Amino acid sequence: MAKLTKLLNTTKYLLSIFAFLISNPSLAQDIHYIGGLIEEKSSNTIAEAGLISETKNNAFTQMSLMLFRHKGNNYKGVNFSINRSIGHNLKAYSGAGIFWGNHENCEFLREKQAETCDAGYTAGVYPEVGFIITIRKMSIGAYGRYYITFESGENEYNMYGLRIGYAF
Repeated sequence: MAKLTKLLNTTKYLLSIFAFLISNPSLAQDIHYIGGLIEEKSSNTIAEAGLISETKNNAFTQMSLMLFRHKGNNYKGVNFSINRSIGHNLKAYSGAGIFWGNHENCEFLREKQAETCDAGYTAGVYPEVGFIITIRKMSIGAYGRYYITFESGENEYNMYGLRIGYAF
């Protein structure tokens, strides 16, 4: 219950920052992207497709749909982050985000092999750093995230990845 309360408090905090950042939507430029991350010491991977939306000068939000493989289990989920950046065509940025995912086959696995599926979901937070190079409407970026999940056991992961995007 304490982890759920912590997640809800974090979500409220991030949403209040988001409300502040979108106060001037006339600056918005949307970049649709696909990306992937891998953990440095295991086979945990993430594939994501999403939207980067500039909300103010030097600020943007990211929203994405994610597929991630974690400890041999597959999850489908959503991701939301808020970032501050410096630069224009070459942007360095840092920010924080939240994620939530649903285990693809947890109900089925509980019936067959109870020990295979601990929970039907996973959730957590992460800080993120990276850079994005924009040439005309194309963007290429590299980024790293330090995931902290609200699960028992090993629950912290360094992941690094690449993304490519296009501004419509």
